[in-house]
Amino acid sequence: MCCRERKERILLTLRQVEHSILLLQEWNKGMSNADDYLLSPEGTKNWNALNRVLT
Repeated sequence: MCCRERKERILLTLRQVEHSILLLQEWNKGMSNADDYLLSPEGTKNWNALNRVLT
């Protein structure tokens, strides 16, 4: 892989990371503490999504 291709791949990866962060911020903007993730179906869904995005 040449230098240009590596740079493009790195940029693509960084854009994907940025997109994931923005999604997580949007999905979790109403959460203020750990109980918010445990006490409602929506919170549990957000917790599961957060873990999937991070792994």
